[in-house]
Amino acid sequence: MSQTTNPPPLLLKSNLKQLRLPTMLSEFEKLAREASVANEHYEQYLLRLTELEVATRQSNALQARIKQANFPVHKDFDTYDFSAMPALPKQKVLELSRGEWIDQRHNCCLLGQPGTGKPRPTQYPVCHRGMRGGCHGHGPNTPSIREELQACWHC
Repeated sequence: MSQTTNPPPLLLKSNLKQLRLPTMLSEFEKLAREASVANEHYEQYLLRLTELEVATRQSNALQARIKQANFPVHKDFDTYDFSAMPALPKQKVLELSRGEWIDQRHNCCLLGQPGTGKPRPTQYPVCHRGMRGGCHGHGPNTPSIREELQACWHC
């Protein structure tokens, strides 16, 4: 077998494509060169390669959950300014964001006077935290919540 044909990388590319491992397909050659230079064992090379694939899949899954939730904007507590709404109980909101209520399989419904910003400042960041943990959520507006509750009331 000659060095110029080099069928193993072609077979590897074909297998990775068939197995639907796009990150491994795009990164294996670069990581192989780096592993060779660093004199890494093949187990370390495989670990790095699979870690990249897993991280990409987790990121893609999170983005899909956020998109499916139909939030009008992406908000998280990393960038949230609590001083914009001083009446908002920061400790309670941060407690909700820890997600213990999700683990206990409880529901969360935010109620209050119109115009107090219940959905945007609290619901979206709380849901984003839950989605990072693998949960699904949705960001309906107040009229649709009211319609859902009224439909349930009349059942």
